[in-house]
Amino acid sequence: MDHPFRVGSPEADEATLQAMQRAGVDLTKETEVIFYLYFPTRELAARAAESIRNPTFVPEVKDKLCQVNARIVPSLNTIRDASVRFHAVAATLHGTYDGWVAQGQPLKPIAPPQVNALIKQWVALRMYFMGPARLYNTHQLAPVESRALLTAGDEQVMPAAIRTYMHSTEQALVALGFRPAGRTVARRPTAGGITSYATLFEHPERHTMATIVATQAQRGRAAASLIFKNTLTDGRVIQTSNSNVQRRFPRRPNHDAIFFPDVTEVAALNRLHQFRVGDAPVATITAAGDALAYFAAEETESRDAWLRAGYYRRMNDGVLRPTRLGALCMVWRTKFPWAQLTRWRDERHRAAVYSRLGS
Repeated sequence: MDHPFRVGSPEADEATLQAMQRAGVDLTKETEVIFYLYFPTRELAARAAESIRNPTFVPEVKDKLCQVNARIVPSLNTIRDASVRFHAVAATLHGTYDGWVAQGQPLKPIAPPQVNALIKQWVALRMYFMGPARLYNTHQLAPVESRALLTAGDEQVMPAAIRTYMHSTEQALVALGFRPAGRTVARRPTAGGITSYATLFEHPERHTMATIVATQAQRGRAAASLIFKNTLTDGRVIQTSNSNVQRRFPRRPNHDAIFFPDVTEVAALNRLHQFRVGDAPVATITAAGDALAYFAAEETESRDAWLRAGYYRRMNDGVLRPTRLGALCMVWRTKFPWAQLTRWRDERHRAAVYSRLGS
């Protein structure tokens, strides 16, 4: 269905169902619904299929596509539950959830394609100006992040895909000689509500810190990644991550961070990180078993960097709010042409590492 909303969003799901209803589709009867998830490799698509498979949702793997077939009543609640779940599955395996189609869904869009294209262009153009204005007027960060140790209750309500990703990544890190320092959770009211899970590990000999991060938004979006970090004796920081989240902030001085979103195997990402660190003298950094203190210090360091860059200003009550420059840059960094330039630069950095690794 052609509409100006982001694929898989509540607005997109609702708009598609409304269009089907206007076209005469009976939404109270069971119908064939097909969901689409795309992944970097066939192996990842197969892993997604295994995590999704149940009597209701039957996946098929077609090269890098995981196609999920279901016979369901296409109510908004049912579709939203599926979209949220498939967003999480795709995010934890570095894939993309590309929405759904239903039997009986009209093949032609309700509005002419030219009209819908103009609507999309108008929405995109407005976001260049309305997005920064909205961020400037509504966004804020609390003086300190409210992060706590993960409890058994927290783990029970954790989305299944995120729980599987966290557990498998933790086991892989232990196999590489890393020791757990703590599992934490934070809930942020921004963007309609985001739950952030972070588990900290450290290597006792190489002094490498490893952080598993997974986020779940109430509106359905999920993301998961692994970050390796070493601090050198000269103050430089080497970071290697497989995050594919668009970055909204400038690179921090003395921070050499490279992203490998297609490297999903923990051991492979660790090898890339150790290659990048090489024989450089490494500073002895440890969380001393206190993950909360470590993450608090990391958060404080990040916020201080955003303040120095002019992206935020500190209010009298300690809350951080975006500056006009910060609001513009945080939105425009995710838009054309800034996002494309960032991806091009990241590709060059990755290519340089692979070139040195192969020489």
